[in-house]
Amino acid sequence: MKYRKMIGTDINASAITLGTWVMGGGEWWGSDHDDKRYIDTIHAAIDSGINVIDTAMGYGGGHSEEVVGMAIKGQREKLVIASKASADVLTSDTAQKTVEDSLRRLDTDYIDIYFIHWPEPGISVAANMEAMEKLRDKGLIKYIGVSNFTTRHMDIARTVGTINVFQPAYSLLWRNIEHEFLPYCVKNDIGVMTYSSMAMGLLTGKYKKGHEFEDGDIRKDTVALFGGELFLESLEAVKKLAVIAKRNGMTVAQAAINWVFSQPGISTAIVGARTPKQLEENLKAVDFTISGADLKEMDAITKDIKKEVADWDTMYFKTAPAFEIKE
Repeated sequence: MKYRKMIGTDINASAITLGTWVMGGGEWWGSDHDDKRYIDTIHAAIDSGINVIDTAMGYGGGHSEEVVGMAIKGQREKLVIASKASADVLTSDTAQKTVEDSLRRLDTDYIDIYFIHWPEPGISVAANMEAMEKLRDKGLIKYIGVSNFTTRHMDIARTVGTINVFQPAYSLLWRNIEHEFLPYCVKNDIGVMTYSSMAMGLLTGKYKKGHEFEDGDIRKDTVALFGGELFLESLEAVKKLAVIAKRNGMTVAQAAINWVFSQPGISTAIVGARTPKQLEENLKAVDFTISGADLKEMDAITKDIKKEVADWDTMYFKTAPAFEIKE
């Protein structure tokens, strides 16, 4: 495993963070669930050298946190645990209970990084941040993170507190943070922990033209990259990326993960896994060094898609109500 100092913290983070979104259960996460298998996957991640695990209150109504809590017993002190909750439950009246509930589910007395998961229309960003700083003062959390914020939201938050970590979506096919957000974080000593490294599965190479999505799959209707002509363009880009991956001895998924943590300003890339075997495949991404020439070619293959989604607020919504500013 490779490690790097996460700016804005004293964390020496593994290049890959284990994401536990899928471990939440429930209909959005599919029908293939097995808590024991998930715990085995977390144990395999820890054994491999992964020292950062990311979860959230919203993943299965807290079930993901419970799975993580069961898996980390006896190993807590060597791990960095990150969790999150939405702005509406991190107000002055509710923040302490929200974090205490996360602590109970995780079976720990502190959380290393706690994120405001999404801003909310009508909820004061400054008030959220004030509540988070009080929790830091009490020792319930060590570092404050924000996820899916704009730089304007971060500017407001930083008037009353210190943001340590930013968590945005970032992949070869979703690169909207490059122009503004990454320079902002570097300038302001904010670590960057990215999610959706494989573009919600697109960069695994498993999707083909004419793919039939299951009923209830939110991607085809709400995720930019899975809609219409952009989906077909993304599939063509994946084919070209697969050629570069193959000549580097990698799968396209491994190349995609490697590309993310090779980018300047990235502290660690969140990568999910359902099974120890899937985790093992993802971890191979760390073993390779892609040449500068190949990285440039990967950049060129995806630059047109980058332009086409540049005006989307998030990869889920072209216009996100959450981005309405409430100071």
